[in-house]
Amino acid sequence: MRDTTVADRPALTFREKNDPDGCFVAFAAEQGMFEVRVSWISNEGPRIGDVCEMASKYAASLAPHLPK
Repeated sequence: MRDTTVADRPALTFREKNDPDGCFVAFAAEQGMFEVRVSWISNEGPRIGDVCEMASKYAASLAPHLPK
């Protein structure tokens, strides 16, 4: 688990033990939180990039469109 920020909101990046191919970014909202998950769903083909970096990027892109 790692503290971070998403669009100036407190956030956490983390992985679950039962999902080693995925990464989550959870960030604060007035009504609770939002969670963005990125995961490899297939073992076929190359895996290019880091799923935690992707999750952070997608969360940052979504955050301005979500309630604060």
